[in-house]
Amino acid sequence: MFKSFKRCLSLILSLFPCSVFSTSNNESGSLHMGNDRNQLLQFYTAEGEQIHIEREEYRTKVLPYNLKENWNNPDELFNTIRAALGDNFSEDVVEASKRLLEIDPNHERGYATYSTVLINNQKKEEARKLLEDYIQKYGNTSTILTNLALTHKNPEDAERLVWTALQMDPNNDVTLRLWLVSQNEKKGREGYKKGLTEASKIQGAWRPQIYQFIDYLESHDLKAALSLIDHIVKTAPIESGALADLSGYLGQNGYSDQVLKLILPHYTAERGNLLGLVNNILHAFYELKKPEEALAFVKKEKQHPQNADIVESVSAFQLNQLLEEYQDQFVQMLKQ
Repeated sequence: MFKSFKRCLSLILSLFPCSVFSTSNNESGSLHMGNDRNQLLQFYTAEGEQIHIEREEYRTKVLPYNLKENWNNPDELFNTIRAALGDNFSEDVVEASKRLLEIDPNHERGYATYSTVLINNQKKEEARKLLEDYIQKYGNTSTILTNLALTHKNPEDAERLVWTALQMDPNNDVTLRLWLVSQNEKKGREGYKKGLTEASKIQGAWRPQIYQFIDYLESHDLKAALSLIDHIVKTAPIESGALADLSGYLGQNGYSDQVLKLILPHYTAERGNLLGLVNNILHAFYELKKPEEALAFVKKEKQHPQNADIVESVSAFQLNQLLEEYQDQFVQMLKQ
C-alpha cells in the first residue's frame, strides 16, 4: 500500500506556511539543473534574485550554515528543514528537526516535521512512537494521523487511519492523495473514482472536487467539470490557490475561453498562488489573442497597492517581472 508515499511525504510539510524566500513551483524552493551530485540548485530570494548553487556545496556549506543561523528561531528553522527535505537532504536535518520539536510552539508542526524526517530515514517505529506521543498529549489531527498511517505495516490499519484523517480534513492534499492511492491499488480506476466520490461528500470538502474537476476534463466532459467550479470557489479559502489550480487545468486542456469566462470574474490580488493565477489568466488572453483586455489587466495589476506585499512564496519582483514580460508580448501583438 502507498507505493507513492515518498511523494506524499514531500508534500506533508507544505501544509504549514512558509515565509523564508520566494520559491519556484516545487515544494523545496529550488529548481534542479542536472542529475549528479554537482547539479545546480536554483533559488529565488525574497527580492527575486536568482541564485545557483551546486548541490553538494549547498548540502555541506549552505545548509549547515542556515540551520545554525536559525537554530533558535522555530519558523525559520522549519522553513530551512522543509526546503532541505524537498531537495532530498533528509539525512542532513535529523538533529535540526529534533531541535525544532524542542522549541516549536506549534506542536503539530514540530512533531509532523520530525516524524517526516524519521520516516524518510527509514525509522518508522521511532516515528510511530513519536506520533502516538503527540496524540496522547494533544489529540488527533489530520496531519498527525496521516503521518502515523505511513508508519504502519498493516495496509488495512493504514487505510483506516487515512480515512479517519480525511474525515477530519477532506482538503488535506497529502491525506487525499494517500486515500486515492490506496483505493486505486485495491480496485483500480473504479476504486479511485469511488474513493473520490466518498471524499467529496465529507462536509466542507472542496479539494476532492478539484480532483473530480481534473478527472472530468481528462475524460472530455467539460459540462461536468464546469458544474463544480461554483462550489469550489465558494467553499475553498481565498488563500488556498484553488483558483490557480482550476485555471491551470482549464488552460492545459485547451479551454482558455473558460478561464476568462468563469475564473477571471472571481480574481482578486489576495488569491493564493497569485503568480500562477496571474500567469494562467494572461496566457488565456494570449491564446485567445485579446491584447487590449490583457493590457488593461496588466495595468490594473501594476497599480494594485498590495503588489509590494504579496502572499507568501510570491515576491513582488517575480510578479512584476511576469507582468512586464506579458506586457511586451501584448504590445507586439497589437502592432501586428
